[in-house]
Amino acid sequence: MEEKPLGPTPRRRWWRSRKLVYLAVLIGLVIGGILLHDWLFMPEDLRRMQGTWKVAKVLTADDKLVDVGKPPIDITFVGRHVILHDDDRCPLEIRDGKFFLYDISLDEERTYFGFKVHVPIWLRRPNRVIYGTYEYADQQLIFWLKGGANLVENIRDEREDQQLRVYLERR
Repeated sequence: MEEKPLGPTPRRRWWRSRKLVYLAVLIGLVIGGILLHDWLFMPEDLRRMQGTWKVAKVLTADDKLVDVGKPPIDITFVGRHVILHDDDRCPLEIRDGKFFLYDISLDEERTYFGFKVHVPIWLRRPNRVIYGTYEYADQQLIFWLKGGANLVENIRDEREDQQLRVYLERR
């Protein structure tokens, strides 16, 4: 018995090739990983901070009350950022009871080859950092501002008279 050739095999459609499907799945997994990374690996304390808080009071190192203005100031924690004013987003880092709040407001434009380029927020370098400790007590979040550092001029500022305690309450 002789086998007959069946003729030309039908060509596979280009969008059904395994390499293209594997590439599409890989791209989908990478995009999903990028979107879920902050949510999956966010510290528990930072997860508790999420939302809008109002400044209840601000005390100095010698327990004197600091006037912060008539309407209560709102502070919003969104992911790994703190929104202090309407458009002022500052990156926040939480590690073992310590916080680091980075100020990136001055690095909005850079000059490349003589051209000024607007820098997106995710590419800006911090120019100042405020650090200290935090704790939760009686439905309040208390930030102990220990000092600051100017990263551009490499200056640390830890004067005792500038250390503050900021008491936040849920809005």
